[in-house]
Amino acid sequence: MTDELPPPIPHQVVAEPAEHPPMRPLWLCRHCGHPWPCTRGKLALLADYEGAPVNLFVYLAGCLHEAIDDLHRLDPCQTGSAADMFDRFLGWPNRLNRRYRVTRMSGPGDRPTGGRPVLPDRAEHADEGGRQEQDRLG
Repeated sequence: MTDELPPPIPHQVVAEPAEHPPMRPLWLCRHCGHPWPCTRGKLALLADYEGAPVNLFVYLAGCLHEAIDDLHRLDPCQTGSAADMFDRFLGWPNRLNRRYRVTRMSGPGDRPTGGRPVLPDRAEHADEGGRQEQDRLG
């Protein structure tokens, strides 16, 4: 028998990244000591949940809930803000995934989007009726 594990099946729920698991109740990486999920832990999670972003978010949301409870029990004053905890557990996948990034038009003659995403079908017609759409949205 070998000690190697079979590769994860797509859409399989993975318990935690094997090389960089969380050390509970501190929620630090057991391997490197950084706040979990650490950089390598994030990469492992992305690889484990490739093609199943909803499963990744469900797993991380459960971790966030458990981390808030664990850290609050340890020291209620040092748990951290809700925004920081959310960003630590649930904010990073969107920043790393190109499909969720906001694209901005750039180049001569392009209108700024004001931080709103430019959808492909609207980008072609940005000049035709673009002002009407912008007025309607805000």
